[in-house]
Amino acid sequence: EKEKEKERPLLKPEIMKTLVDAFDRIYEWYADVTGEVPIKLSLFENKLPIYCLKGKSQIGACCAWVGLTGIEMSDWCWLNLYEGWHNHNQIDQALPYEFGRNFLFPNIAKKLNYIAPDSTHAMSTGYAVFMRFKCLQDCNFAGGVFRNRPYEEFVNSVRQLLQTYCETEQSWESTLKVGKCFENPLGLSECDLWASFMLTICELSDNNFLKRFYQQVKLRPDAQTSLDAVDNLVICASIASNQNLTSVFQEWKWPVSDQAVATIIQRIQ
Repeated sequence: EKEKEKERPLLKPEIMKTLVDAFDRIYEWYADVTGEVPIKLSLFENKLPIYCLKGKSQIGACCAWVGLTGIEMSDWCWLNLYEGWHNHNQIDQALPYEFGRNFLFPNIAKKLNYIAPDSTHAMSTGYAVFMRFKCLQDCNFAGGVFRNRPYEEFVNSVRQLLQTYCETEQSWESTLKVGKCFENPLGLSECDLWASFMLTICELSDNNFLKRFYQQVKLRPDAQTSLDAVDNLVICASIASNQNLTSVFQEWKWPVSDQAVATIIQRIQ
């Protein structure tokens, strides 16, 4: 027997206004941190669109256009968002994640993403995973339930991935490069692992680190190999934090090149 679709609640204008205000703030955070805004693919009454698709969706929970405006939401995802905000003052994580797709620009992706046949998924999706966490944290929004678990438990599980990685025989080559992650209680992927690295890197510097980081990323040459992408991240993280992070990444078993080490030494005074 097919499960009956959940009826949409009667939307309250005052709740909708505060929800729109919250996502205006999220949009502004992304724009400030990345230094640019998505190309306008489509507008609705001269406003940026988030579409809710009535009934069953072929897109999963949500789908955003990469580097462009526009997000589509399934009906049930919209209900999670509205009811979570209305009843608990929590932001469901799906939309902040999809904003990470809208704000993934070529001048970031081409510097940091790995090159096929290596995994091109770890960074491109890991970016959205990571930016979701940072956005909700920096905007002081409480996250909603994820897979029937409290949001904080979800975040802590992602953070825990790096510790587990360091305690085992894992390396960049055995995980991020090949698009794999070790077993973990929530079944988190290599994308979550990439996010775990980035969350830890942010904690090594001040609140403006991420903005400086993406400024530096845009100055780097496009990665021609996956090792170029690794070097770009290590160099930019070091410059943005004004500290030589070579030993940190080497401890994490990332393959940092001698040229990258020399660049960092030259730039960090």
